[in-house]
Amino acid sequence: MKKRPESRKSTALRSQAEGFLNKTSSDIRKIPPRDIKNLIEELQIHQIELKMQNEELRRAQQELQEGQEIYRNIISESPVGISIYDASGQCLEANDSIAKIIGTTREQVLQQNYNSIESWKQSGFLDKAKRAVEDQSIKRHDLVVESTFGKGVKLDSYLVPFSSGGLLLMVNDITDRLKAEDALRESEEKFRLLTEQNLLGIIIIQDGFVKYVNKTASGITEYSIEEVLDWKPNEFGKLFHPDDLGFVMEQAQKKQEGAKDVVTHYSYRMLTKSREVRWIDQYSKTISFAGKTADLITIIDITESKQAKEALQQKTQDLGERVKELNCLYSISGLVEKPDISLDEIFQGVVDIIPPSLQYPKVTCSRILLNGKEYKTENFKETNWKQTNGIFVLGELAGSLEVCYLEEKPEEDEGPFLKEERSLINAIAEQLGRIVESVQTQEALRESEERARTLLDAITEIVTLIDTEGTVLASNEVAARRLGLTVDELEGRNLFDQFPPGAAKPRKEAIDKVIQTGKAVRVDIDDNGRILDSHCYPLLDGQGKVIQVAVFAVDVTDRQKLHEEHLKLEKFESLGILAGGIAHDFNNILTTIMGNLSYAKMGKDRDSETHEVLEEAEKASFRAKNLTQQLLTFAKGGAPVRETASLPEVIGESARFATKGSNVRCDFAISEGIWPAEIDVGQISQVTQNLIINADQAMPEGGVIKIEMDNRVVEAKDVLPLLSGKYIQVSIRDQGAGIPEKHLPKIFDPYFSTKDKGTGLGLATALSIIKKHGGHITVDSELGTGTVFYIYLAASEREMAEAKAMEGEPIKGHGKIMIMDDEEPIRNLGFQVFNRLGYEVALASDGDEAVSLFGKAKKAGEPFDAVILDLTIPGGRGGKETINLLKEIDPNVKAIIASGYSNDPVMGNFRDYGFRGVVTKPFKVEKLSQILHDVLTRTNK
Repeated sequence: MKKRPESRKSTALRSQAEGFLNKTSSDIRKIPPRDIKNLIEELQIHQIELKMQNEELRRAQQELQEGQEIYRNIISESPVGISIYDASGQCLEANDSIAKIIGTTREQVLQQNYNSIESWKQSGFLDKAKRAVEDQSIKRHDLVVESTFGKGVKLDSYLVPFSSGGLLLMVNDITDRLKAEDALRESEEKFRLLTEQNLLGIIIIQDGFVKYVNKTASGITEYSIEEVLDWKPNEFGKLFHPDDLGFVMEQAQKKQEGAKDVVTHYSYRMLTKSREVRWIDQYSKTISFAGKTADLITIIDITESKQAKEALQQKTQDLGERVKELNCLYSISGLVEKPDISLDEIFQGVVDIIPPSLQYPKVTCSRILLNGKEYKTENFKETNWKQTNGIFVLGELAGSLEVCYLEEKPEEDEGPFLKEERSLINAIAEQLGRIVESVQTQEALRESEERARTLLDAITEIVTLIDTEGTVLASNEVAARRLGLTVDELEGRNLFDQFPPGAAKPRKEAIDKVIQTGKAVRVDIDDNGRILDSHCYPLLDGQGKVIQVAVFAVDVTDRQKLHEEHLKLEKFESLGILAGGIAHDFNNILTTIMGNLSYAKMGKDRDSETHEVLEEAEKASFRAKNLTQQLLTFAKGGAPVRETASLPEVIGESARFATKGSNVRCDFAISEGIWPAEIDVGQISQVTQNLIINADQAMPEGGVIKIEMDNRVVEAKDVLPLLSGKYIQVSIRDQGAGIPEKHLPKIFDPYFSTKDKGTGLGLATALSIIKKHGGHITVDSELGTGTVFYIYLAASEREMAEAKAMEGEPIKGHGKIMIMDDEEPIRNLGFQVFNRLGYEVALASDGDEAVSLFGKAKKAGEPFDAVILDLTIPGGRGGKETINLLKEIDPNVKAIIASGYSNDPVMGNFRDYGFRGVVTKPFKVEKLSQILHDVLTRTNK
């Protein structure tokens, strides 16, 4: 230990004592005893003083040793990297934390001089250290150091200067934080790609406002993204067709109210910005968006498929929790790094850490005011000796950090707080702002990840993101489920390894083409018989190199089939138009033939041979009408033109006709007294023939078709989709192989057929005809036993005797009638027949001529008693239009509608159009005369 220098008093007393000792005995005797006594007393007093000083010095040395021990413990135990350098840059002290952070040992750190560390020179560290010493202020600096554990470790450092020119360096490793920020940017890029490149329109609505819309949805609506985001809740209605607006708004209201019967998948008509009508298939799903409930809506333009479907119907849809900010000051970083710690706990911990860090800890208190909350030490009291620093979050003032002394302290550096203390408080405030930003970033990262995953899982088509080696980076549940995996199982696997070699090849070729060209590729993939419309998009890095590929695949199998069915329907529609025209013309020819035959019969004796021959010719001509009815099967039909008929006769004759030349026979079991039925004879004949032909084809080796008929009264308790009343039940049973159970629900579907050359229209036509008759048809089948079809048709209130009366001799009469028909032979025949029957007859070739004749006759006081109007006049006004003009002249006009195209709805519902009677071409003169007589003599309409 260094020898302590003597005080002036000690030196004087020593000199005085030595003077006495050097004297001789005689000289000593000369000294007065009082002086010697005084010297001895002073020496004793000084000795006591020296003992006291030595004791004080011992205590000071002990306190110094304790302080040094505390100092060493603080440095060695700190989780923050700390090193101390002298004015020359030589390291004087370092803790294990800094050695661990930079990947070396404490001994190697102690040997360093920061002026000789090349990477620190290049980073500007030396200049920053120099300014810190000159300004005597804390400086912050980012360092990149070479580590034994990996190159490029990034450090967040603070330089605290000493007045002696030395420096205290505190560092924290921020490499992971920077990686987390990069991960957040990558996550946002993935989200942008998965939404903006998506084939589906995506819209997120929250509290009635649009929160997100992608380019696809914008393109479908023709409104820009900015326009859609600016919509108010009451503006959505302009998107929907008036006929669909009520339904869409009703579903939106139900969804808002949480109703159980809300429909989440439906189609509707959209009005685009240009007011074009587009059909939209919409899916909606409730999700959590930004911490609140929202509606995720995906839309796809199905206009083309919808139009095809309607035509078909008319003609027969920070990637993980962000790393917490590492606080490099006063153990704040250690507090932040604690697991599951809340912001409230962090802020409360910070205010408790601050007082021990300042000059007078026992009389120091602190408080944080942030977002309307207060965090403070237990002894906090606001005083005049206060230091306040704002807490800024993303450049905006969010709160404040206040540190107060409870007692007045000497003012140094323009206040009670040292410059270093003020710098420290400011640094803590900045760190608090970064902590808040970090937490907000973590929440944004979680929301981004949740949003991306929610959108992925909500998409109903296949979505996969892979790298250039084929490894799956992300996928949705649809993609994983199609491969029999979960999303977690699929992600991380090689996509091509999930398929057999043959199936993997076209997929890999498409991906390789995207990687090689850097351009999107579209390809159809055969996936076990299903067609996937696959779109592959490249993801590029900053140098334009493909680093990932996004794959979107849509199963278009059903869409392609629908297109094929649409083309098939167009062909049948063309056949229908042709068939209808042929039937119309053929029926006009038959009308002329049969009319002349009837006219010829009128002059012959019923018992004569000539009358018999003419009658047979007439019957043969009438049977030809059934051929036209078969042609009309291909044309679009309206309501049946009904007449009272006997089902046993109609079905029996049709069954026998259908089995001519076949190796099957029909057995009939018909109960007595079968009620008559109001039916369209031609249509019911067609139903019978279709069912008999099917039964015949089901028994290629021959067999028996059993046809049974019974009267049946249907009551409300019966499990049948029929109104209560009288019906005739018809069953047609074969002995064929039967129909598989899986096919039974489809046999009445248009175009469904199990036959190689079947059209799939026979049973569909039968179902349509029976339903239009107000009846019901059903089927029962068992494999190996056979099939039976049950038909229910309503019974007629009319007696067959009344109906048979219509088939007697032509009824003569009198009165003035007009016949309108575009066929001259028919007009001439009508004139001859009805003139002979006693009527005054006028003729018209079209509606305009008929209206003119009718008006003149009415004006002259000689009105027509009845008119017979042809329904269809090529190039002119037909009966449907003419009747309306005639009713303007005479509201009580008695009109009969006639047509060879009996499937027109006017024929089935003639009274709804103002007619009193109806007759189909070709017709017998006897029947037409009966209808005309009935119309003229009937008092009611």
